[in-house]
Order: sequence, then structure tokens, then C-alpha cells
Amino acid sequence: MPKKRVRIKDIALAAGVSTGTVDRVIHNRGNVMPAVKKKVEEVMKVLNYQPNIMARTLANNKVLKIAVFLPNFKQDAFWEAPKKGIDKAIAANQHFLIDLQYYYFEENEVESYIEQSTQILADEPDALILAPIFQQESQLFLKALAKKKLPYVLINTHLPTVASVAYIGQDSYQSGVLAARLISDKQPENASYLLLHLEAAEKTANATHISQKETGFYDYFKKNKKKALIIKKAFSEVNQGKTLGQFLKQVLTEFSNPTGIFVSTSKAYQLIEHAGSLLKNTTIIGFDLLPQNIAYLKAGKIDYLINQNPERQGFLAITNLIDALLLKKIVPPIQYLPLDIVVKENVDYYL
Repeated sequence: MPKKRVRIKDIALAAGVSTGTVDRVIHNRGNVMPAVKKKVEEVMKVLNYQPNIMARTLANNKVLKIAVFLPNFKQDAFWEAPKKGIDKAIAANQHFLIDLQYYYFEENEVESYIEQSTQILADEPDALILAPIFQQESQLFLKALAKKKLPYVLINTHLPTVASVAYIGQDSYQSGVLAARLISDKQPENASYLLLHLEAAEKTANATHISQKETGFYDYFKKNKKKALIIKKAFSEVNQGKTLGQFLKQVLTEFSNPTGIFVSTSKAYQLIEHAGSLLKNTTIIGFDLLPQNIAYLKAGKIDYLINQNPERQGFLAITNLIDALLLKKIVPPIQYLPLDIVVKENVDYYL
């Protein structure tokens, strides 16, 4: 037998007040004595009253304007995944009135990030989802959001000094530790490893998620007292194929036959495309289930992919904003997603 829904009339009868008083308490409209308000709230708790916030939102025609601030996925396919997750969450919650607006910046251009963040502030959304990959510029932007009391959810990169509604993504430091464990497992002392940032060196220093991966990678060897030769290289023109090929060939020629290569971003496939012929018995570790990465994983040219669940990040970003702003729920401030270790034997299960 279905459970009977608690009505305002039931609360009023149990509390000995009018339905109008109960309505004012529920909607926090004031004009209620503190003692009466407390009594009504106690009755609501005893009766397990659940307000129909969804119906209230629709009745008031309240539209939640959400801005989504991401790198341009046409330049880096990784960023198409969180967009897919966000779009799926909107479709799954279409009973709410949500106005979604995307703002894209060029991943390697700080000026583009600043320009778009300025536009967002001018457009005054109700809430924001963003990937703060430029640390310094993001800190300034988030301070501006705080002044406007504009709630936001962070994905991909955690900035622990800011007061976001939630961070959703991986523990970047721990993913670097995991990569070091995988790449050095059962390897002898003094093996050689290449830590490869297929990003501009200046961007790497200003990108918290990349620097945390790097720190975690180094710390694994230090904490476990494993002697190793680790060389770090960063590339500044990642999307210019011929130049990238020359860069990789030069690095691998100078650093002859490393035991393992850790690519700190989703671009491990570019290493194989441009320098695969120079790799012999080298363990390759990268990130994310991009089609190109999957193809090389299945071919045995990439050994491990650490999946950052970018689509899930986008989906949860929307549902967390709905929970916090419309349903008035308390959401966990840090929501780390699993560190999925994907190999060719299990990759199909993730697809």
C-alpha cells in the first residue's frame, strides 16, 4: 500500500496552527513567532514532511541560468566528454527549468580564458560549472564570483583554497602516485623514466592538475626509496604535428630507450603517432579513453590508461547544482571519482 503524502493541512492540525502559518514556515516568508515556527518545524520532522520543491519551482516559473566554462573541445577532444555528461544530465532533469549557456576558451591561451570569464561575469548567470585549468587566472575569477555570491562547481582541477559548492573529479596527486606505481612495478633499481607533458611548459606550471600529477609521480619514488632516473620534458606546440614529431624524436634520441614514459594528459596517442617506431619495450601510461588512446591500448602500444571519468564529472556537476540550489540539499564539497586502471583486457567494459 503506497505511503500517504503528508499535506500542509495535516501539519497545521498536528501543530494547532492555521494552514497559512504552516505555508509561511515552509516558504520562510516571516511573520511567524519563533516559538510557533519551532513547533511547526518539529511537527514537520515527526511527520517526515517532504516539500514538493520540483512542483514549487515549476509553479514559480523559476529558471536556473547555468554557465558552463570549458576549453574548446574542437582543439582537445577530451573536453567533449564533460559536455556530453552535462547535456545528458540536462536531458534527465528537463522537468526543471534550466537555461544552459556554454562559454569556451582556447586551452593554450590565457587571454581567451580571461576574455570569456569577463563575459560570464557580465552575463550574470545564477550558477557556474568550470574547469579552472589556469590556476592564477582562475583564483582571480573565483574571487570575483565570491563577491557576487555566485555558486559554482569545479571539475577536472581541484583548487582547495576556494569555496565551491563541490569539486568533482580525480585526486590528481594520487593519480600521479598510481602512474609511478604502475610504471615502476617489478622494474630494477636505476631504471629510467620520461615524464612527458604534452603541453607548454609555462602552462604546466600554471595548471594545478598537471603539477599535482607530477608531484605525486616524484613522491612515489621518494617515499618508497626507489632509485630511478627521471627526466621531465614539456612541449609547447602540441597540436602542430610535424613539430611535435621532431620534438619527440629528439627527446627519445637523447634519452635512449627509457624503461617507461608517463604522459600526464590525454594525449598519449600523439606519442605513439609521432615516435612509436623509436619505442622498444617501453611501458607507456597515459590518461583517458579517447578513441585514439583506446586504439593504441588495444594494439598493445599503450600499456595503461587512467580514466578520469570526464563524462561523469559533467553529469554530476549538473546534478549537484540542482541538489544544492533547487532541492536545497547539502552536497559533499569534495567528490573524488575512482582511479580506474584500464588495460586492453578490460577496456571494452568501460565503453
